[in-house]
Amino acid sequence: MLFNPNYISGLVQADGSFFVTISKNPKSKYGLRIRATFTITQNLDSIGILEQVQSYFKCGNVFINKKRGSAEFVVSSILDLQKWIIPHFINYPLHCSKQRSFLIFLSIVDLLDKKAHYNKEVFASLIKMAFTMNEVTNRGSESLEELLGFLGSETFQIEIKEPKIKDYPLNSHFLVGLIEGDGSFHISFKARKVLDFGFHITQHISSLPLLEKIQQLLGCGTLQNKSQTVIRFQIDSLNAIQQNLIPFMSKHQLHSVKSEHFSIFKQVINLVNLKEHQTNEGFLKIVNLAYNMNLEGKRRKLTKEEYLKSVDLEAPFYRRSQESGGVGITIKSGEGLFIYCFL
Repeated sequence: MLFNPNYISGLVQADGSFFVTISKNPKSKYGLRIRATFTITQNLDSIGILEQVQSYFKCGNVFINKKRGSAEFVVSSILDLQKWIIPHFINYPLHCSKQRSFLIFLSIVDLLDKKAHYNKEVFASLIKMAFTMNEVTNRGSESLEELLGFLGSETFQIEIKEPKIKDYPLNSHFLVGLIEGDGSFHISFKARKVLDFGFHITQHISSLPLLEKIQQLLGCGTLQNKSQTVIRFQIDSLNAIQQNLIPFMSKHQLHSVKSEHFSIFKQVINLVNLKEHQTNEGFLKIVNLAYNMNLEGKRRKLTKEEYLKSVDLEAPFYRRSQESGGVGITIKSGEGLFIYCFL
């Protein structure tokens, strides 16, 4: 299956990285080696996506890190970067800070290809450009000064130009790729059998314009500041989820385990619409179907067994209750409406 090019750009917006490594190497000119690399990282269970991406770009390698449970598509050949990677993102552009990183990356790759970095001043500018590429970095000013010290103190004053970020309309396939990487369909199981449905995409604050476009394209949702550097687009209204989000996602295909998450998410909402949650058997079906949907339930405060016990549906009881009934179910929609159903 060939991916839509905009889907790939959306996936890179979420899980891709353009970066430049600078390492000490006594055999290299000025004692430093510079290397440009493009990567996309996924959980190991989504390695198939990276293999499809590799097929699309006709270059690169896929590496597995079993210890981290991840896989990574990597391209570091200047020839491949110029022939396959860079043209793609010129034709199917990224947004906000990721676009900025790409434009700096493009300039660095161009200078490396021309061997311009053999000039001391150009090499110094490449180092400074590399240090400004990404919003989140562990590179500090001390590391920058140390590297520039290999080239001489006169290079400290070299200034670099800030790339001009362009504003592009949001493509629906791009959004699906972004959701593949950074989107989350979630169902909260609360006390007294309260179910909350939600969807969110979390980004660095610099991507606020992108989240505003998502809000406009889907015609719903809110923007919430999670910290000084993190912002989230979220849909908490069950009505908006059913009328806006589900119809949009049903027109497009996800390719990772997130496809299964969306399927479960939609199934549970359908069960609620059919009022199957109003029976012991139906509510237990929902718990068994969705409680461990994301990360096998590792982020939940209670295990599935502990939750069932907390709502008086622990295993010895609920096996008998399928025939006897006699439990109250509370469903909470995004608008704050509570519906109490007693059997």
